Amino acid sequence: MTILLSIGVRESAIINNVFTIVNLCVIIFVIVTGLIYANIDNWKVIPENVLDNNTAKHANLGNGGFFPFGLNGVLSGAGTCFFAFVGFDIIATTGEEVRNPQTAIPISIIGCLLICFLAYGLISVTLTLMVPYYAISSVAALPLAFSRHGLQWAKYIISTGALCALTTSLLGSMFPLPRILYAMATDGLLFGFLNRINSKVKTPLVGTVVSGVIGCIMAAVFSLQDLVDMMSIGTLLAYTLVSVSVLLLRGQQMSIGYCLNNIKDCTEVLMDDESWPGGKLSLSDEKLYPLKISNKMTDNTLSSNKERSNGFDEYSDRDKLSVSPNNIDNPSLSKALKQTNNSSLTDNIHLNISSYFQRCFKLEPGLDKPSKTTELIYKINSYLLLCFIFLGNLGILLLDKLPEEATKNMIVTVPIWTFVGLMILVSIIICSALARQPENQTPVAFKVPGVPWIPAISIFINAYLMVKLSGATWIRFLVWMIIGFGIYFGYGYWHSRERKRKK
Repeated sequence: MTILLSIGVRESAIINNVFTIVNLCVIIFVIVTGLIYANIDNWKVIPENVLDNNTAKHANLGNGGFFPFGLNGVLSGAGTCFFAFVGFDIIATTGEEVRNPQTAIPISIIGCLLICFLAYGLISVTLTLMVPYYAISSVAALPLAFSRHGLQWAKYIISTGALCALTTSLLGSMFPLPRILYAMATDGLLFGFLNRINSKVKTPLVGTVVSGVIGCIMAAVFSLQDLVDMMSIGTLLAYTLVSVSVLLLRGQQMSIGYCLNNIKDCTEVLMDDESWPGGKLSLSDEKLYPLKISNKMTDNTLSSNKERSNGFDEYSDRDKLSVSPNNIDNPSLSKALKQTNNSSLTDNIHLNISSYFQRCFKLEPGLDKPSKTTELIYKINSYLLLCFIFLGNLGILLLDKLPEEATKNMIVTVPIWTFVGLMILVSIIICSALARQPENQTPVAFKVPGVPWIPAISIFINAYLMVKLSGATWIRFLVWMIIGFGIYFGYGYWHSRERKRKK
């Protein structure tokens, strides 16, 4: 896989597409053929009726029925199997290599999640209708399920699909990692050799090889279950941080990204100082507005990203130059800059406990646009929301871990439920306060709807699935985080381009 990805994006994409088509054909075959042998009684299993069955006598039958292990069992399984949806993050790492990423990436992510949901859901329905849940093999579930019904030949088709699925899964997992390493190395957070682009294949060759070697070592050291759990907890944490980032960006005062109106307007602004009507750039303000984007900087190829980052370096190191709105011909950019300048220059942070609560619920007039104060309130409330949600989930976890005898004791359960309810109530109040704050008005192609409620629900679900994972998984995860923090504070922090720019 490492060699294949090193050859180039186009070649690996062709192979990936071929294997994906084969995989989809096998999925359709399994669903259509399997439903022919479906038995609805497999969703109505009564444990007492199958205890004498040789297949089931050593199995964990649970309570039987459609939810044999209850909602708690479903959520525990969801926390482990969450890695099945990790593939869609490859889309977010290909912004440099697609056309119109502002709209293509959100649509692709939604489509990917929908297709994965339908595929996994229909396969699970088919499998559990063909074979009782207690008789499903953990080694080769689908081939043995078809063998139980006399379809021995089907296992060859399914095995072919499994090989294709494994190949596409490896490609999907290994494709984004070198690009993430490349982006982080370009920002100075990782070692510089990881952002080198090979002139022949136009890919981050060194990063691809390094990530492939690390992947091989991990696969050799850890068992499949350990890798699945580590992948699940890392993915859940990443998606939690994405939800928190959505909250922080929505309350941000400054414009998001390079563009204050749209990409077309921004690309009309040239890099040359002489191109500005009326003279040079203004040095009056201390704010940096990275609006000057040349045609070279908008090239959507990974191979040109090095040039793009260098172009930005030359600009961002110019003593924090700012753009004067009076020197801009474009009316939309000029208007947006004036609004940003006015709010950023006149707003001073005066925040005490009294004004904090007043502004939390918008009891003071004149808070229609984000300011430094409202941005600070948004940050404080977002971090408080994250803490209270995790505390509430820890309370729920404590209830799950109680012995069966203790769960019947109200002296034990009532205080825990009271604590959980209080955490949920405080989280709802914080979300209400966030909903009343002014939001960033930067026009972008896609915005998450329902902020702050949808991100808060996402954080809650992700946090709950994380606390349901085993203690050993958390220990391995903490070790991995310690290594990551060591790299960041030992190298990344000191070589960060953002830190150098601020200095």
